[in-house]
Amino acid sequence: MNVPTHFRCNASTWAGVALTLATMPTAHAQSGYTVNTLTGMIGGSYTEYLDNSDIAYGNLPRFTLSGYLVGSIGGPADDTSPRSAKWATSTAATVSASNRFPLSTYMSTQAVSDNGVWQGLWSTYDSTTKRANGTTITSAPSVNRTLDGNRYNATIRDINNLGQMVGTQYEQSNYKPYYWASNQGVRLDCGGCDTAVPLTINNRGEIGGWIRTSNNPAGTFATVPAIWRNGSVAWTGDPRVVSEYAMGVAMNDAGTLVVQAPGAKRSYTVSASGTVLQLSPQASDVVAKDINAAGVVVGAVDGRAVMWVNGQQIDLAAHLASKGVSQANTWQWLSIYDINDKGSMLVYYRAPDNTLRKARLTAKP
Repeated sequence: MNVPTHFRCNASTWAGVALTLATMPTAHAQSGYTVNTLTGMIGGSYTEYLDNSDIAYGNLPRFTLSGYLVGSIGGPADDTSPRSAKWATSTAATVSASNRFPLSTYMSTQAVSDNGVWQGLWSTYDSTTKRANGTTITSAPSVNRTLDGNRYNATIRDINNLGQMVGTQYEQSNYKPYYWASNQGVRLDCGGCDTAVPLTINNRGEIGGWIRTSNNPAGTFATVPAIWRNGSVAWTGDPRVVSEYAMGVAMNDAGTLVVQAPGAKRSYTVSASGTVLQLSPQASDVVAKDINAAGVVVGAVDGRAVMWVNGQQIDLAAHLASKGVSQANTWQWLSIYDINDKGSMLVYYRAPDNTLRKARLTAKP
């Protein structure tokens, strides 16, 4: 296929990538952490992010309806609508959020670049997709198309430091993979598959996600992880190795892809050369969420927050205790959602009063 120019990296971009790779932080080298509880952050389908400046991004409830009004319209006891927010860096024990954009914009956060400059947004008002550079919001290019008289809205899954986005449009009863950059949106090739969902894009323009294919020994349809390079599928996981339902969920600039098989409750990493490594194969429930430049993978194993360094599982509670973090023995650390290149993390935990909360662990050099 002819590769669009916006899929290509120029010399200065590759030089920046080379510098990034050459100056990667040493994995797992933090001297300690500053711990903040982040108030008001809602999750669900709205993911939390941590940029390389340790600013956290996510969503706050726009409003809460309860009591007589909700009962009168037959709604739930509580109803929330998300709005984009950020949690500034701080040494305070508790950090409150500030609205990322005016309330009138109806924007919720869908994705944030590693450098925090770009955000992929979705409007809770008219279901349109936007892209923000700082606080300047524009419509995502070529997102809302009309095919056969029908309107197809896009869903943004990830955005990189160049503002390049990946996601899907639901067309003709299937999810079609898309890439957006500059003022152009392009459907990604997926080798004739009927459905594909890109979930992550690194700063080299490599894309990870999943495709549905019948290319397996049984000849049946299988959902397998995939990597796109230069707009075409460059790797698909063998379902005999990574199960018949697996997806690429995160990828660093070295090209290492994190693969999650939710049905089998297994996780893997796939190197740029295609080497597959299963994470914590002895466990029964493994969920990998993210990877940073140093190759540290984070997530949860059997309900406990963990990280993997060079493929070796490290319990977060034990790691924090070794760094002198006072909450290590009083909080129940459930899962790590995100890790940045400094080693700072967003964590889900259970407090001593049995409430579920979210915290930022800001790494100290």
